[in-house]
Amino acid sequence: MHNRALQALLLAMAVAGLAACSSSGIPMGEQRAGAFVGGALTNFFGLDADDPSVRNTAREIAVGRIYDLTPAGYTIVSGAASSAPGGFGDFGGGNGSVTVNAGMGQSTIELEIASFDPDVGNVVLLGRFNASEAQQAVDSPGASYTIAWDLSWEQDGTVYEVSAEQAVSGTDWN
Repeated sequence: MHNRALQALLLAMAVAGLAACSSSGIPMGEQRAGAFVGGALTNFFGLDADDPSVRNTAREIAVGRIYDLTPAGYTIVSGAASSAPGGFGDFGGGNGSVTVNAGMGQSTIELEIASFDPDVGNVVLLGRFNASEAQQAVDSPGASYTIAWDLSWEQDGTVYEVSAEQAVSGTDWN
């Protein structure tokens, strides 16, 4: 009888332990963002910032885009970076790198973005962000940080450049 009670207690503890973990093995309440989703572009400036069609193309490239800046699990570190388009349009995924400058506070991301439009090429996103704020957004649901982007692309033989800011927040919680 004592053995059955011990078995029942161990079983109950195992079930409770499994219930306290997410599918990734991270304890509930300690989930981490696996990626970031970009919000609206704001504060346009730069060479072509006054051109509405340039601002619209920049929005198509960046708004809703999913960014993965955590090549080592759930920690913002230097390494590979990738992105996926946020919706329908002429722009696909992107690959590049993130460089974390912990002592400087300012870190960078550079992504080359695929274009499905044969008249558009050399699409590049170069961003600056605070790695500490980005890590906070990995660790805390609802937290966000800002990436200051320089966007450039070539279309029909003309190079366009515009800068803007984008608030990004955690997504793909595990």
